[in-house]
Amino acid sequence: MSNYYISFYLKAYRIHIFVDALRAIGSPKRICFLIDNGMKHLAVIPYSTRDFKSHGVPDDVYNGSTGLEISSFPLCQLLSTKYKWNANQSYRISGKVSNYSMGQKVVVFDLESAEIINEKREES
Repeated sequence: MSNYYISFYLKAYRIHIFVDALRAIGSPKRICFLIDNGMKHLAVIPYSTRDFKSHGVPDDVYNGSTGLEISSFPLCQLLSTKYKWNANQSYRISGKVSNYSMGQKVVVFDLESAEIINEKREES
């Protein structure tokens, strides 16, 4: 089973969901985040309704011309506080595809396995 990834860029309050993760759950037009009660797992699920909980996925994401970037101060703040993440760092988390309900697939990310993304810097 393949790993799929999500990244949190805390300085910009930005979340990047890798396209492979979205394709693995059926290339949905809209998604929603779910967090379990213990705040140990974050799920990305296909979501059919346009409301305050959902995020649209532009068609460009699936044709390879752009990635899915979502700005969310509340989610980034919640996770950085819970896990004592450094607000000046970025974090990547791997996840696995699971069956959710009636065959619907979701990607579940283990928040406790977050790793700091080390950005390469050019030497002067």
